[in-house]
Amino acid sequence: ALTKKKRLRTRYTYILAQLYEEMGNKTKASQYYTIVTKKNPTYEMEFNAKINLALQYDAETANSEGLKKELRKMARDDKNIDYLDRIYFALAEIALEEGEKQQAKEYFQFSVQNSTVNSKQKAISYLRLGELFFEEQNYVKAEAYYDSSLSFLPEDFEDYEEVKSMRNSLGDVVEDLNTIAFEDSVQRLAGMTEAELDL
Repeated sequence: ALTKKKRLRTRYTYILAQLYEEMGNKTKASQYYTIVTKKNPTYEMEFNAKINLALQYDAETANSEGLKKELRKMARDDKNIDYLDRIYFALAEIALEEGEKQQAKEYFQFSVQNSTVNSKQKAISYLRLGELFFEEQNYVKAEAYYDSSLSFLPEDFEDYEEVKSMRNSLGDVVEDLNTIAFEDSVQRLAGMTEAELDL
């Protein structure tokens, strides 16, 4: 309130939104990110504010149509070609918030496919796919996505060791599942007649 320079005021508003986001106050964070978008900020700040605003979406308190429309518009803008991964990630998180898991998985896939310069975003999109397949008890796919995530994730990532541990545990599970599948196949073959084996 005491800042006279418009550019600094916009920057402080953005930081305030980030602080509320860090505290888990989605309502206040959304409020201040919205203010930033209306203050004629730099293109980069406006882009980030819009993405962060989408990530604050709460299905119980807001409507997503305006957010999704804005994100799709951003995806069509040639200026955002190197940021498509973040746009699709935001769309995926909105879909998850609304219980649309299949749609979310498709958007996370688009995020991975369109990642050109941001390896950390690619890693996080892979990680979210791994988490979703793990929830569905599809451990083979979950292990593959955790493994892909780890190959792009920087070692200073907050949950790096947790992701690595999960990948290793899933690797053991997948190995056991493959062994069981092999044994089942052998048992089926052993129980077949010569005529059945010739088919």
